[in-house]
Amino acid sequence: MYSVSFVSDEICASEVSDSIKVVVNPIPPKPEITSSGPLTFCDGGSVDLTASSSGFTGGTFTWSTGSTNNPLRVTTSGTYTVKYVSTNACPSDTSLSVTVTVNPIPPQPTFTADGPLAFCPGASVTLFAQSGNFSGTFKWFKETIALGSNPSITLAEAGNYHIYFTSDSGCASNLSRDFEIIHLPDNSPVDLGKDIITCNSYLDLYALTPAVGAGKWSVYNTNDAIIIGDPASDSIRVTGLEAGLTYSYIYTIKGGCGPDKSDTINITVGLPGFDIASIDTPMDTLCVGVARRVTVFAKGGSDHYSYEWINTKNMDTISTKLNYLDITPDGIDNYYLVYVKDLDQPGCQTFPDTISIHAIHKQALFIPNLITPNGDGKNDAFKIVEEKNYDNKMFPEGSFVEIYNRWGSRVYEAKNYDGTWKADNIADGIYYYYLKTGCGQDEYKGWLQILSNTDSDSRK
Repeated sequence: MYSVSFVSDEICASEVSDSIKVVVNPIPPKPEITSSGPLTFCDGGSVDLTASSSGFTGGTFTWSTGSTNNPLRVTTSGTYTVKYVSTNACPSDTSLSVTVTVNPIPPQPTFTADGPLAFCPGASVTLFAQSGNFSGTFKWFKETIALGSNPSITLAEAGNYHIYFTSDSGCASNLSRDFEIIHLPDNSPVDLGKDIITCNSYLDLYALTPAVGAGKWSVYNTNDAIIIGDPASDSIRVTGLEAGLTYSYIYTIKGGCGPDKSDTINITVGLPGFDIASIDTPMDTLCVGVARRVTVFAKGGSDHYSYEWINTKNMDTISTKLNYLDITPDGIDNYYLVYVKDLDQPGCQTFPDTISIHAIHKQALFIPNLITPNGDGKNDAFKIVEEKNYDNKMFPEGSFVEIYNRWGSRVYEAKNYDGTWKADNIADGIYYYYLKTGCGQDEYKGWLQILSNTDSDSRK
């Protein structure tokens, strides 16, 4: 407590003043700073700095950032100090500084490769990793299997891979670099189908577009045929094909993995051995107005035929799948062309054959008056033939014959008589015939002797 009095020069003393109390507050010491963790950490982390002034409570701590929070949460790099003002408003000296270092997070790693990431089995690719300007350690993984930590790696197996990076300051990139190694498939197979037989002068060849690789046509044997179109396309046209020749074309696929795939197709022009084998005509000469059947037999090909018949007189054409035609001559000389088409090979047909038919209005006949049906192959049947050509039988169509014994009993009759009656079970003797021809409707009557059947009853 303090008071004061006054003594004048005349040595006169005043009364003592009122007393006053003086309080001297202590100066707080420099604050101390403690941290909640390491002062060096990666971006995104933090540390709490807590200030204290020994022996003092209350008061206010003011940080170099201007913040009065205590503790102070720090997320950025810097040097931090703090001052303390006690509750008595006595300030401390500035604390010792604390340095906080926040290291940056490295970017997502990248890589370069010395080749594509999709390649054929057995090949490989080398990758070189980077992470900006950061130095540190890379870690390679295939799925969850660690592969190494070198900046580069050579990979051959297909699969999903990942790269992780941690900088020398211990900060890891937030994102890994993910990529896939792919094994490419083999070249697509080629199947051009069966070899082709054609009778056309040109042909279109097709191949399926390959799923893997690229195809191209090439020639093995052209025989001067010409390819129209791009050989690298799926289809081409070959022209200039000639009958009797064989052509070979190859379609090869490259560009995928594994060996090249190819197939060869052969083109044969014309059906080998396809021809008319024979024509069955009842006889060379027919009767005008009487139909006779002509049959054609083909060979080779697919056995699936159609037949073209052309009447050269009027060029009428008949197309049929039947191998025969009933022809009715309408004049003395008749000519027909016939050729066979293979229905399974469009454009293939035989060369035409000519059918020459000589027709007559009537036949001059030789009628035998003796038969010897004894089985020796000579004169065994009542065979009626042409007078000037014994090899030509009487036309059976429309004819009629009757045989009578000498008592007037009919022992045989036939329509469309074909010359095969052998007098079976007929006794030897003299018989009488009546004949009406189909060609000309001429009538003949005469006698016929039968020898060698002596065991039969003569009245039969």
